[in-house]
Amino acid sequence: MLKPFKSPIVLILILAVFIRFLCLYYLKDMVPEPFELNQIAHNILEGKGMVFSFLNTTYYAYYPPLLPLFFAAIEWLTPHYLFTMGLIQIVVSAVCTYLVYRITYQIFSSLKISNLAALLFALHPGFIIYTAKASGDIFFIFLYLGHIVLFGMTISIAFLTRSVFIIFLPLFMITLTFQFRNSLLFLRSCALMVGIFCLTIAPWGIRNYFIFKKPLLTVTTASINLWQGNNPISTGTLYTTQGIPNMEYAKKYVDPKIFE
Repeated sequence: MLKPFKSPIVLILILAVFIRFLCLYYLKDMVPEPFELNQIAHNILEGKGMVFSFLNTTYYAYYPPLLPLFFAAIEWLTPHYLFTMGLIQIVVSAVCTYLVYRITYQIFSSLKISNLAALLFALHPGFIIYTAKASGDIFFIFLYLGHIVLFGMTISIAFLTRSVFIIFLPLFMITLTFQFRNSLLFLRSCALMVGIFCLTIAPWGIRNYFIFKKPLLTVTTASINLWQGNNPISTGTLYTTQGIPNMEYAKKYVDPKIFE
């Protein structure tokens, strides 16, 4: 039987928190690097709505609504919201470490393997670095791991964090075919899952319909994503070779008129 708070997993969780705290302190001086998500949160609090402006273009569905609203709530509650967000991301990342431990144990039924998986997640450079970036990616990882553990109960919330989660709805329906041999129970379960999903995302869909005058459940970032990967300074990442974010570079050195 799995004993979740028995050493060494406790030591691994403490190590995960400690390393992420050091990363935030030494790399970002306890202030996570802000991203587009933070500008959207600012705009919400200023009464402009859930919008993002870049190079003379205003995006009304640049990001799914959950994280911008969450970031706006944190900013509204505390004057040092980036510092607070950094601490929250450290805690969430540690929880992700524990979820990796639980999922691995469910698959292999081995404490050694589950502890090793948790340790690898705790020490993975990418998961550590993104604790120091207010980009919302650590919450995306948390919801991804969380809905695996909860068998789809959080899939609609996850979709409102990242639109890519839409693909998991039919995948979970497929898994239900192995759990329910009775076709009536299977249909009821699918209907319940789809119904909860639709009710949860309905406000986002209604809001987008009034803005774009057509149904839209995902985001409208195709144009800026195309530019990120196909411009003269593109490196295959979000940064230039000098380590400057592409969008910051463009604001300083690219004539906005070319985007008009």
